[in-house]
Amino acid sequence: MDLEKVLAWLSPVNAAVKHQAFKRERQPGTGMWLFDLPDMVNWLDDPNDALWIYGIPGAGKTMLSTLVVDEVLTYKRSNTVGTAYFYIRHDDKESHEPASVLGSIVSQLARQNPEVLTGVISRFSQSCHQGMMAPDDHALNEMLHD
Repeated sequence: MDLEKVLAWLSPVNAAVKHQAFKRERQPGTGMWLFDLPDMVNWLDDPNDALWIYGIPGAGKTMLSTLVVDEVLTYKRSNTVGTAYFYIRHDDKESHEPASVLGSIVSQLARQNPEVLTGVISRFSQSCHQGMMAPDDHALNEMLHD
């Protein structure tokens, strides 16, 4: 079975491709102050926490997010906690769809955890027998909780 085909079935949005494109736009040294903030240091030390970066369009959220994603992926502190990220952009309507967000997160976690991957492959196989429909929000949510 083609693993990339299975994972692409989960979401039309590939967060890793978007991450690399945004990273290329980042200027060297941008946002390094972020890692001096006590809240950021505490967040990085807690493997069970989530980070939500928000603000007005054009404030620099995407550039800061690329720094955080690189930091977490480089210095991942646990093999038992999955790491996933997603960029929602005002000019990318597909990124606004809940199924795109959930599917991308499931895809990333499946790449990191063989048990999650096994469940995804099983659901993909079932879907093939039922007409190859992309998973809906409900099915993706179930995969996250399996």
